[in-house]
Amino acid sequence: MLKLFITILSISLLASASVALAQTGTAASGGALQRLNNIFTNTPSYSPETTDSTVMIYISQLINVLFGLFGTIFIILMIYAGYNWLSSRGDEKKIGKAQETIRAAILGLIVTSGSYAIWQFVFVRLLQ
Repeated sequence: MLKLFITILSISLLASASVALAQTGTAASGGALQRLNNIFTNTPSYSPETTDSTVMIYISQLINVLFGLFGTIFIILMIYAGYNWLSSRGDEKKIGKAQETIRAAILGLIVTSGSYAIWQFVFVRLLQ
């Protein structure tokens, strides 16, 4: 039952991420097919309009996606720990393990939130 739940959750998360991260555009406007063609023909894939701030925006988007992934991992850990706690049937060892998982997940969320706040502070300063 747990394996089925984790499998369904994983598939749904992967499917939603691919929809959310989908990019639009044609090959003429720098779409994915054009970028692949540039790789295979050794054509530079940059454009004259590329500036330092353009690179910063790409890095910012990547970091924001990673922070979103960390948030997803937090939710999965909380669900897993809650399931373990509920299915422990009073076994102190399993309850302790579930509580430790919850503590670790919350600590990870605090560290991630702090690093996100620092990143936003630094990023705003760099774009000015």
